[in-house]
Amino acid sequence: RPMRGMIRPSSTLEVSVEVTLAEATSVDNLNLVADVRYGRPIKVPLQAEAVVPNVSVEQDEIDFGSVVVGATSWLPLTLHNASDIAATLVADLSAYPEFDLLLSSKQQEAAAATAADGADASTTVVGDDDDEDSPLQLMSAPPPASPSPGQAPEEDDGADDADAGAADDAAASRLYRVTLPPQGSLPLVFGFSPRSPRELEFRLPLELMGVGPVPGLRRAVAAAGLRPRLLLSTT
Repeated sequence: RPMRGMIRPSSTLEVSVEVTLAEATSVDNLNLVADVRYGRPIKVPLQAEAVVPNVSVEQDEIDFGSVVVGATSWLPLTLHNASDIAATLVADLSAYPEFDLLLSSKQQEAAAATAADGADASTTVVGDDDDEDSPLQLMSAPPPASPSPGQAPEEDDGADDADAGAADDAAASRLYRVTLPPQGSLPLVFGFSPRSPRELEFRLPLELMGVGPVPGLRRAVAAAGLRPRLLLSTT
């Protein structure tokens, strides 16, 4: 870029070249050809290497055990990037409305402290997963959020109402984008708020953007919702 232009006498023009490769490979036998009007084409050798980031989940499995309907359980989910390039992951929780993904409290505190260092003393800085600079960003609108760690859950009207709410939210698109720095880690928390008494087992829906599932991100998730022993009605 630009694709075309004019270079005045005794001047230069900087051109940026973007290479998109569909898989991890090296390219060293291509020539970038610039056509010169009324002149000979200029050929520039082009070399490029596409690298798939080496990312992994620290936890071997994610087992929430049994959680009472209306309550919320949070487990650590730590991501590692052992590559020299940044990695972008996508977590698709659209099919799992009872699960949520947040930055861990330590990560939120660190992000808020970093932002406060560069802000005016009179400015109040609040960390938010929706911040453009946040390593965890929600790419589409979620259903009603689960209570954050340490926050009391809202009153539940019963398992039957929870079933209806889960069905309504099941179709909501909930895509999270996760950015891992080179040779870095990101501590997250994975939450489970059961809305009906049932057992769930599935593979963690976490993929490397542009690549898809990779072995280091394949983790089993198990959880079970229990019916509360005591239900209160309004009548």
